[in-house]
Amino acid sequence: MSKIKATDKLNTECWEVIYDNLSPHYADLQIGFTEDKPIVEFTNLKFGFTLSKNGEVIEEKNYPPKNVKYIRTDQTYIINHRLKFLPDTEYELHLWAENANKRIECTETFTTSKPPQPYTSWTWDGEKWVSPKPYPTDGQDYEWDDQAGDWVLYQEELEQ
Repeated sequence: MSKIKATDKLNTECWEVIYDNLSPHYADLQIGFTEDKPIVEFTNLKFGFTLSKNGEVIEEKNYPPKNVKYIRTDQTYIINHRLKFLPDTEYELHLWAENANKRIECTETFTTSKPPQPYTSWTWDGEKWVSPKPYPTDGQDYEWDDQAGDWVLYQEELEQ
């Protein structure tokens, strides 16, 4: 599962960001808070993130939601939010949190990978892998034969 684990260490006033199996297409952003105690106490906690690409904001989210107040937690992460990406793209993730009138911010830059190349003859066009020949449009099902360098009619294997 593709995850970005962001933890605000309240006692050291710094963020720790871990990229776990980052996918070219998405990641679950998990935001949490820690201290030296098993239960973390909050005083007017507010936090959020901004995801940008080439200086343009792609997504921005602020917490807590209206009419919600975070008081304490014993959970590692208190939110889980799905981020969507384009493959082979550089992003900037800005994280911030305010607790007890102390603001802690962090900006991380990361680049998503390309999906695995499906066949040696296919090329990357900057967004996706492209076959040397376009997929046939006659309504039949085809599969790529890299040795032949062409699309061949799909043959379902019969069970014996």
